[in-house]
Amino acid sequence: MKKITTCLLLLFIAACSSAQKAKPLDDALESAATSIIGQIERNFNTETGRIKVALDIAAPSNGLYEDVDNKLTGYFLESGKFRVVERKEIDIAKESLKLGEGLEFDKEQAQSMGKFVKAQIIVYGSIKQQIGGGYKLSMTALAVQEAERVGIKAENITAKDIDPFIPKSGKPAKKDKYKIGDTGPGGGIVFEAVEGYKYMEVSPKLDEYNWNDAKKAAKNYRGGGLRGWRLPTKDELRRIYWNLVASKKIYGSSYCWSSTKKDSKTAYAVSLSFADRENDFYYQQILTVRAVREFKP
Repeated sequence: MKKITTCLLLLFIAACSSAQKAKPLDDALESAATSIIGQIERNFNTETGRIKVALDIAAPSNGLYEDVDNKLTGYFLESGKFRVVERKEIDIAKESLKLGEGLEFDKEQAQSMGKFVKAQIIVYGSIKQQIGGGYKLSMTALAVQEAERVGIKAENITAKDIDPFIPKSGKPAKKDKYKIGDTGPGGGIVFEAVEGYKYMEVSPKLDEYNWNDAKKAAKNYRGGGLRGWRLPTKDELRRIYWNLVASKKIYGSSYCWSSTKKDSKTAYAVSLSFADRENDFYYQQILTVRAVREFKP
């Protein structure tokens, strides 16, 4: 296989597309797929037959996830240069690797997924709600064996195209009891379950922000169409680690912002990768964000 070119300038320009005007969902998906396919063709050896590609774009609802997956699969197959991994294989890989449902992968997790399903390329990313309204589609193509990014694209999507996929009743189906590791009413993972006292769920990774924007992103999150989400305290992040990450109910991530301030310039963050290590960071630093929500069955 010829050496993969990194094309850093090309990838940077593609990443800057997040500043573009919001598009309808179908237009954004077509544009992103066309761009990613073109970048793969330029940066990866496509002359040895059809490339086996795995697709997984995290989305805020199962309905949206399936819609996006079906449409992207169609674009890749129509190009005539790809074989797409079956959805059931992706589901088996997620369960075996303890990656969890509805969670966006990082580079290492994506590579593990790609190797598990024996794909040459994995295209991963997410659709996330933005602080100012609307949604952002982010996609990255990774050459699995080389662990090289060979494509990247972002598109803004109009909220009216995503909102129909998000429950609006405010009264999602509930269970009488929840246990740690269950999916909560807001689509998060339950990390605290004390019957008759307190239940809490944690969202997937929302994005990376400075501390002030992290608080806004958590507050504006509408998982399950529900309000009441917020930035977790540092003690809640510790419980998320010990109750979910340590037991491999979810895959850990780097330092996550907490709502706990240290002083007028810094706040605490907790690592979800290396035990429950905490550290303080200046407000302007960019760290991972997750939201939590308390609920009653």
